[in-house]
Amino acid sequence: RDDLARTIAQRHGQSLVEVLTNPFLVFGTVEEICLQLTRLRDDLGIGYLTVFDPFADDTAVVLVALAADAPAPQGSA
Repeated sequence: RDDLARTIAQRHGQSLVEVLTNPFLVFGTVEEICLQLTRLRDDLGIGYLTVFDPFADDTAVVLVALAADAPAPQGSA
């Protein structure tokens, strides 16, 4: 994750911190992406995201992982 962030930072003239904290970029392992998305929801209230078609299948894996960790809705068994 840090290597990719460094590459992105260099290509776009940004600092590593700017890339790693940018709410418009999510990347890393499934676990890292789940943590990023959870943090964005909790800290900034971001609950929707746009995913481009080439990344739809990979995103589905992340969404399944997020759903597995989500608490059951109230009133369900």
